[in-house]
Amino acid sequence: MLKPRPLLLPPTCLRHTRRSSIFSRNRPGAQFGAPPPEYARVESAKRPHPGGSQTRVGTVFVGLVTVGVLCTAYGIYDFYSLLTMWPPELRSDLRAAVKAKHNEDNTRAEAYFRKALKTAETMPDSQLDLLKRTGISISLAEILPRSQAYELLSSAHARMQRAETQLSAQERVRALALAVRLAELAPKPADQEQWSTRAVEDALRVLSSGSAPASAKDDDGLQMPDWVQRTDVAVPLERLGALYASRGQLKYAMPLYLKAIDVMGAPSAGAEDRCRAGQLMNNLAEAIVSQQPTKEHVEQARAWAGKGIAVAEKARRELKGDEAQTCDRSCAVLLFNLGQLSEMLGDVKSAQDFFVKARARALDARFGEGAEQAASALMRIKVQLMQAGPPSGKHVESN
Repeated sequence: MLKPRPLLLPPTCLRHTRRSSIFSRNRPGAQFGAPPPEYARVESAKRPHPGGSQTRVGTVFVGLVTVGVLCTAYGIYDFYSLLTMWPPELRSDLRAAVKAKHNEDNTRAEAYFRKALKTAETMPDSQLDLLKRTGISISLAEILPRSQAYELLSSAHARMQRAETQLSAQERVRALALAVRLAELAPKPADQEQWSTRAVEDALRVLSSGSAPASAKDDDGLQMPDWVQRTDVAVPLERLGALYASRGQLKYAMPLYLKAIDVMGAPSAGAEDRCRAGQLMNNLAEAIVSQQPTKEHVEQARAWAGKGIAVAEKARRELKGDEAQTCDRSCAVLLFNLGQLSEMLGDVKSAQDFFVKARARALDARFGEGAEQAASALMRIKVQLMQAGPPSGKHVESN
């Protein structure tokens, strides 16, 4: 068996999934500067926009006026929507709930949302569709404690599940969003696995039906959270795959990772998604080599990491701004891990080359922790080469 080397953990901004809060999680992991207890996983996310820029007072004033006008217009639209898109029995309560929520009066908002939800329960499906019913539950859940939100959203998903064969494309995507959110809120690991599995099932139904990975065209004035408006069908696959990989169940993790890679790496996918596909190949490499670091497994892992860096670097050329920097950091992680895997195989020269590239990429991406790890690896390689004496043209034997 080969001597394993710890792969690089991604920075915090890469350990959360981009686009929406439904897929974020606080997964434990080692910090930079100490040997990580597990191999690196990469999950993409947008970096926060840097602040601190100097702007002229006049520009700020114009910006504030513009924002004020837009917010006012949006508010008027919301209230108009509540007057026209909802049955008369619900309009006044929902209007009061949205207004209270906007004013951060959650106690008042909860009371009106509950009143509206109670009224909705008495209405037939012909008068109130599932998107609207679940929309009320989702809006209420956003201001409830975690345990209460979990119970409420579980009931909302159960209602959709009972009508599963009759669900529209948009309703299927809503069911997917609910399942992923419930996996995040689940109080126990068994519940998390159950909802993660359900989310994968819902995602596969959405993919097979050809539905667009988005929720309803609008939120009917309820100001729905981002996790409803932007649903990524590949993330449930990635998330359940990571769960099985953490348990050492590669036979379950691999097909989920492969399906997620297939979705995100499709030619029609955007550059940001294709960079994520490259990152997922890194996760797959980690899952393979963490099982048992035999030479065969390490070679297989290096092949996946090599494919990952090729995919990510190609996607990177199409990105700009924060998305480009995030992809650069992912490339730095992939390059570093290729160095670690090469070192495990005794290919010290290739390992050195990968570490040099990883450090340069990390510096370009302002990824200080990654640059530090790569520099440390280069020092280790330098010591190995000095101890080995003059180059003989052969690779150093692995332990």
